[in-house]
Amino acid sequence: MFSFEQQFIKTDVTAVKILKNHYIAGVGGYVHVFDKKCRKFLAKHDAFEGQKIYGIIPNRDETKILLYGSRYIKVILTGDKLAEESRNRAPDWILAAAWIHNSNSTQIVTVSMHNRVQVWSDNLKLLSEAKCEEKCILYSAFVCYDKLEELVILSGTVFSEVLIWRPNFEKDSPVLKRLQRHKGVIFSVHYNAASGYISSSSDDRSTVVWKPKSGNLLSELVQETGDITVACHVFGHLARVFRCLVLRDCFVTAGEDSLLNIWSFDGELVRKVETHQGGPVWAIDADESSNVILTGGSDSGVTLFPINYSFDAQQASVPHNDVPKTVGILQGNNLVVFSESGTLYYYTVKQRKWMEVTKLLDLKTYALVTVSKCRNLVALAGFHGQVYIYRQENDALQQLIVAGARLKSRIFSLHWVNCTTFLICQTEGRMTLYSLQGNKMVAVSNFILPPSKERWSTTAVFKGNCFVIGDRKGHLHLFQLGKEEPVQTLRKVHSHLGVTKLIIDDTKVVSLGRNAVIKTFLLQNDVLQLTSTDKLPFTWLLDVVAGFILAFSGDKFLIWDHKTKRIVFEKSCGGGHRSWDFLPGHKSTFTYIKDKTVHILNLRLNELTPIDLIEGYQVKEINSVGAIRALNNYVIVSGGEDTNLRINVADSCNFVNVVSLKPHLSSIRTITTHKITSSVSAGEETYLVFSGGGRAQVICWKLQICTKDGCITNVDCSMQHSYYKIMDSEESEMRIMDLNVIDVWDKLYLLSACSDGSVKIFSVDSNNGNYFFKVL
Repeated sequence: MFSFEQQFIKTDVTAVKILKNHYIAGVGGYVHVFDKKCRKFLAKHDAFEGQKIYGIIPNRDETKILLYGSRYIKVILTGDKLAEESRNRAPDWILAAAWIHNSNSTQIVTVSMHNRVQVWSDNLKLLSEAKCEEKCILYSAFVCYDKLEELVILSGTVFSEVLIWRPNFEKDSPVLKRLQRHKGVIFSVHYNAASGYISSSSDDRSTVVWKPKSGNLLSELVQETGDITVACHVFGHLARVFRCLVLRDCFVTAGEDSLLNIWSFDGELVRKVETHQGGPVWAIDADESSNVILTGGSDSGVTLFPINYSFDAQQASVPHNDVPKTVGILQGNNLVVFSESGTLYYYTVKQRKWMEVTKLLDLKTYALVTVSKCRNLVALAGFHGQVYIYRQENDALQQLIVAGARLKSRIFSLHWVNCTTFLICQTEGRMTLYSLQGNKMVAVSNFILPPSKERWSTTAVFKGNCFVIGDRKGHLHLFQLGKEEPVQTLRKVHSHLGVTKLIIDDTKVVSLGRNAVIKTFLLQNDVLQLTSTDKLPFTWLLDVVAGFILAFSGDKFLIWDHKTKRIVFEKSCGGGHRSWDFLPGHKSTFTYIKDKTVHILNLRLNELTPIDLIEGYQVKEINSVGAIRALNNYVIVSGGEDTNLRINVADSCNFVNVVSLKPHLSSIRTITTHKITSSVSAGEETYLVFSGGGRAQVICWKLQICTKDGCITNVDCSMQHSYYKIMDSEESEMRIMDLNVIDVWDKLYLLSACSDGSVKIFSVDSNNGNYFFKVL
């Protein structure tokens, strides 16, 4: 007989809790426990089969944990292993629960959906029940205080009210106070005795913070005319607000739009954080002593975020009321600034001291200022081909070179390719590569861009004797030293707004543009081949730094974590059209010019970066999964309604995200795999992966798996070919419903079942290890 054992589960995280030494998450019906110091997974407990966990409530000494979900309630013992102590089934759906402590006993209180309170013994025997006089359906509730005689219940109703009442176990309990401000269902209510505030959130997309006049809810209710007023009413979400949490110095909201907002009590939005890849946030908890917020979401992820983070902010005004025009960062975080008066300034950040270096009046009306990769050199270029290069030495700028370019025409761009070599682009796309030799610049090679409307380069990188250059119209060109014309041109890699940045890493070239697209190319045998395409939620992409993407969105500068798909830092700076610079490091520096002032921000990215206890997975429905066995592990390929193709590596206890790709135009309906090569001795296996879905689109991928010493060491997925049919305006859109690969006499064919009832057959061919297919 077959036997099945669950290894891991990926589903909604509906409850989270921070304990003294552990983090706990309710993933579906399972409790996951993590060590608080090292953040490692410790244990898993099957709490409710077939039911989700909606509440995790520890007792005072954290020796017991109360779990509830739907009508099920359970107490587990903590220790070396999680063990069940008792369980029961409540008469109604449970919305809130708490431990209460009497003089000689400990009991449990639950609040149910029909506005009732049940009291249980610590071994879950139902003792008594209290009913509120208001007979209504609740969507949320909260239990205030931990003594039976002090209990106060906050009930969030479907009628936009928060009811405040105290349980009476002999007769119906009257409503003591009605909080009315919302215009929708109350999804969450919370009270913090330390700050004295009540919060409520609703599907009207707002959160209200209420303040008892005396600062204490129980004291206010004892008075004949208890006064609870609105402290602030905030709208900071694009969809329903599912959770609110009051802390000592601020309050937190989270919702369907995947945003986590931190607010001051006067209603000011302190910080906005993207959490779970655009999916709803189902659960939040916070610990102010360790400065963390713990969240769980619909992407199966559990993540830690800092409540507060600080960064140093400075403002530096240029002397003599001069107006700064361009700014760059040198080593030591010192700045070089060129002003509208044609003056070159040097600013030492530690001493906050300005030094006037020189006046360059011939650059007053037009000047390019570019800092070298080593951050020790700065080049200034002008309208008539003039070039000035300065070196930073002993907290000062020293002139190194004054020279002219090959042509006496405008220098459109200057790119440092390393610390001693730079590329200049002048009129009609004529480019010259220069090398610094002492106090001279020597021409090394000449290139010319193909004709286009705006014929100048915007970024350049080199590898060996090859140069990859991006231009103003979004094309990529591959040049070789000694050859003036490009050996390869890829047109319209990005939009007409141009290529903003190229990054080269070994044989991979990453291209960023102002069309929200990142493309990765393989540079082999002096040929660029597209391997992957990804689209981001903002358009103006700037750079990739240590896995983070720098970008502008409107007037904001963003630092975006590409792997987890979330913003880790944003700053309103006026937009990307102004001069700016970014220097990564242990303490990164961002500088920009705004309001005729130089602004300097120093921030630690490691303090800003959220930490995933459980990595997020697919946000929406998963339509297809392919599993490839590699030794004792599996490579999981999945796709669904969020259009992401995900590659994960799974073993008996881990499920690690390798890459998430988004080249599909619509949902992914089907995935199939086919092994093409296998070399066990070399530890390499190669598969073809075909994914199909909406817009009649089929994409072929090459998946390479490397193993060593019984473990997977590397998984690389590269896009080979994409096919989709452009529909006429009168045609209905067709979807690929299923795919299958067959091998006939060493020839591969791809069969696709289409939603219009037809079957398309593709022949799959290869050329120098690259794969493509065509319709037969």
